[in-house]
Order: sequence, then C-alpha cells, then structure tokens
Amino acid sequence: MKSEFPEIELIQNRESVTAVFAEMSSLGCLLICHGCDDVEAVIVGFLVRDQSEQAWALCGPCVRKLLTYGAIT
Repeated sequence: MKSEFPEIELIQNRESVTAVFAEMSSLGCLLICHGCDDVEAVIVGFLVRDQSEQAWALCGPCVRKLLTYGAIT
C-alpha cells in the first residue's frame, strides 16, 4: 500500500506478518502494537521505513485509524 511519504510503507500481507510473528516468537519476543500498546491486540501489519529499516507493529484498529485519517492511501 502506497503512502504520501514514499519511504514509508504499510505491509499487511498475511504471509509476511505471520513470518515476522513466528520469527519474533522463536526469539522469545512479543510483538506489541506500537499505536495503542495493547499487549493482547492482534498484529495485522507493519509500518516500515525503507531507508532506516525501521518497522512498527500495528493492530487492526490502529491500521484502520491510519487509513481513516488518510495517512496511508
């Protein structure tokens, strides 16, 4: 999904999200939504910044907020 900022991308591909979740779990890490800090929220996507290789996990409600406010189109 493209954004107004070309260096930022929202990844919602189920296979990619599942693979990252599995990798983090195998390392003993827990993915927590960066938007709401809800430990029990289901992570459905990652906001990724290409050049810095930074990524933020997001739950469904937080992704919908991004889409509602037009941050990601």
